[in-house]
Amino acid sequence: MDMENIRQVLEDAAQTFLSAANTITNERRREAEKVFLQFRRSQFSLDLYRYLIEHSSSSYVVYQTLTALREGIVKEWSSLDDPLKEQVVQYLLSYIYTHYSTLSVHVREQALQILVVINKRRKAQRTQIPKNGFTVSIALSNLLQSNNDKEFQ
Repeated sequence: MDMENIRQVLEDAAQTFLSAANTITNERRREAEKVFLQFRRSQFSLDLYRYLIEHSSSSYVVYQTLTALREGIVKEWSSLDDPLKEQVVQYLLSYIYTHYSTLSVHVREQALQILVVINKRRKAQRTQIPKNGFTVSIALSNLLQSNNDKEFQ
C-alpha cells in the first residue's frame, strides 16, 4: 500500500472513530480503533511518518502518527542509527517551530514528548552531541521560554 492510500485509510478511520456515538455503530468504531493499533505496531518508517504529518488534514491522524513515531523510537532505539535519530530531531524541531501556532495542543505536546524521549535516551547513553552545538535541550528551552506570545501559544 502506498503512502497516499495509508493516509486515506487512516483519515477514514479517524473520521469514523471521532464520530458522535449516535451516528456510528460500536463495531465500526472498534474497526477504526483497530486500524490505528495496527498502524502503531507497524514497522518504523520515518518517511511514512513525515508524509502523514505533512499531508494529513486530520489532527487526530497527525497525533496517532506522532504516537507511532514515539513508540517506534522507544522500541527500536538501539537499532536506529545516529544519523536517523538526528533526522528525527531536526525534522521535529523544524516542524514545531514552523507550525507551532497552528498545531493543536495534543499534537504539539506529542511532538515535544518525542524530543524529550530522544534527549533522555541520548543522555542515558551519553551519546555525543552533534557538532553543530544545537542540542534538543537548548531547542526545547528556547521554544518554551519564547517571549513571542503570538507565535508560541
